[in-house]
Amino acid sequence: FTSLQLRQLYISDQSGDTLFYADGLEASFDLASLLQNQLSIDRIHLSDAHFQLRIDQQGHSNLDFLIDYFTPEAERKERRKLKLDLHRIELQNLSFHFLDHQKAVAGKSGSRDSTASQRPLHPAIDFDDLELHGISGIFSDIAFSPAATTLRIQKFTLREKSGFHLRRLDTRAHIATDLIELREL
Repeated sequence: FTSLQLRQLYISDQSGDTLFYADGLEASFDLASLLQNQLSIDRIHLSDAHFQLRIDQQGHSNLDFLIDYFTPEAERKERRKLKLDLHRIELQNLSFHFLDHQKAVAGKSGSRDSTASQRPLHPAIDFDDLELHGISGIFSDIAFSPAATTLRIQKFTLREKSGFHLRRLDTRAHIATDLIELREL
């Protein structure tokens, strides 16, 4: 087979809360590339999905259990790294919520919630309590290297609960650990 379609994919965290949900996930790929230790994905289409990432007051995320599960034990023999070749990602109506309880509580006295009384007078994006909705866009010409990732971004849009609205972004992006460069805006 060369394609995969999943409907109503649900992954819960260890507390039983939704970690990830997608109404639709489609992928087309080249299985023969695995023989060359390469995973070649032609297209991923993700629609009506929600991802919720939380960090508790001890600094542990609700994603840690999955990372630990898929991380090989130190005793296992060294394996060749699988090279990822990803051509196109299409996102349609995604949402993402990130809440860092450590920083959110340290920055304010008392507990953190999203009531209007705790919001700043001048709306601003709170990167410790981020809520993005309506995320859509096309990412193509993706190239990975040890130093950076480059890609073409088309029709990228999103809204943040602060009121920030990115109506449309079309660009070529270069993303490294210390910079994000956007060209051809």
